[in-house]
Amino acid sequence: MDGGTVVAGELGQQEWGRQGIGRGRRAGKDRSRQAGREDWTGVQEQAGGAEARGWVCRGGWEPPPGVGDAARPGSVRLRQAAMDEPPPPTSPTGLSAYMAVSQLLGLALLATTGAWLGRYRGGVAWHSPLQFNAHPLCMVLGMVFLQGDALLVYRVFRHEAKRSTKTLHALLHGLALAIALVGIIAVFESHRAKGISDMYSLHSWCGMATFVLYLLQWLLGCGFFLFPGASFSLRGWYKPQHIFFGITLFILSITSCLLGITEMLLFKISDSYSHFVPEGILANTLGVLLVAFGLVVGYVLTREEWKRPPLAEELALSMDFKTLTEGESPGGGSQ
Repeated sequence: MDGGTVVAGELGQQEWGRQGIGRGRRAGKDRSRQAGREDWTGVQEQAGGAEARGWVCRGGWEPPPGVGDAARPGSVRLRQAAMDEPPPPTSPTGLSAYMAVSQLLGLALLATTGAWLGRYRGGVAWHSPLQFNAHPLCMVLGMVFLQGDALLVYRVFRHEAKRSTKTLHALLHGLALAIALVGIIAVFESHRAKGISDMYSLHSWCGMATFVLYLLQWLLGCGFFLFPGASFSLRGWYKPQHIFFGITLFILSITSCLLGITEMLLFKISDSYSHFVPEGILANTLGVLLVAFGLVVGYVLTREEWKRPPLAEELALSMDFKTLTEGESPGGGSQ
């Protein structure tokens, strides 16, 4: 075998090797693309049929023509995370219906009070013989309607920040107290102008006691909960008392209103009240609405499953507050 033949043979082997390497590389790329398509098929199935139609290969992401950044893998992961998020919380079954009924009853008793005073008692005016009429209107609005709504705040705003809910709760109670104070001033000034004695009837005793206790309840609630100055254990002890007296004062407020309606009817239409006159029927209807409003609010407040659940961050803050005020670690040991 001569030298030319040897050189030609070697060149042929080198060329064959280069072709084999090229075919191997192309086959590797094809296998990589195929694997990428299979990987992307799995991503599509996990993403619930994402709109992006591209594939992942060893060289990176290759979206199809006309598809922008929204089809990249990060967007798919974001969509998958959004689908994995829990659904927004909803109100317990029946709570929304009872809340709607309570507000309808509350508006109805306000409208009935206004109709009674406007149609049969001449309306409401300050510094006039009609000043007394501001008393029943303010008491029904403040001590019943607004106080009832303030009690329902923790049932309506179940998933909002507790600090915001507390503030709204205190503001509604404070507004109720301010309106009730206007009503008390109206009756004292009216009595003084007409020469009528004060604080002699059962209605006046119950009403004044309820107002004073309501004011004290509001001040203690703000001191213990809205502006936390008490220790964790002291707040835990006072909370059941606060809840009990809150519902009790709401009942006393309705009771005082019922006594006031009866007293006013006996003073104004005692001769005709027993004959089912329209004014008496309207005033009795107002009393029935007061009782119905109180029953619905009381039912909502006493349903255990409708109570506001504590949020996770609130539990953590409670433990931090206990640590700061009592020097205890979350595990119960002393620092």
